[in-house]
Amino acid sequence: MDFSPPWLRILQGMCAIALFACLAQGPVNASNPQELEVKWSDFTSDFVFGVSTAATQIEGSSKEAGRGPSVWDYYVEKFPERIADHYNIDSYKRYKEDVKALKNLRVGSYRFSISWTRILPSKHLI
Repeated sequence: MDFSPPWLRILQGMCAIALFACLAQGPVNASNPQELEVKWSDFTSDFVFGVSTAATQIEGSSKEAGRGPSVWDYYVEKFPERIADHYNIDSYKRYKEDVKALKNLRVGSYRFSISWTRILPSKHLI
C-alpha cells in the first residue's frame, strides 16, 4: 500500500512530466548565441520580471545601526577561504542606486531580505 500523501504523488508526476519535456527538446547548442537570445517581445505584456537577493549577498554595513553579528558573520570569520572575495554591495547605504538600477532594468518585482540581527540585534524580543 502507498501511504504517501496525495500531493506528493502529484508533485512527483509533475516533475516527471517536466523532465520528459526537457529531454524531448534535445540538447541546446550554447555556442550559438542565436538560440539563447531572449527579447522583451517574447513575453506577454502582463509578464512581471522579478529578481531577488539575500541580506548576506548585498546588505553590507554589518556593524552599523546597532546590527548584531549574524550566523553568516561567524561563518565568514571561521571559514574565510569559502567566501570568494569577502565583499558585498553595501545596499544598506546604496539602496537609492539599487532602486534606480532595478528601474533601468525594468524589473517589476524585487524580493530582498534583511538580516535578522538588524531587526533584533540582541536576539531577544524584550
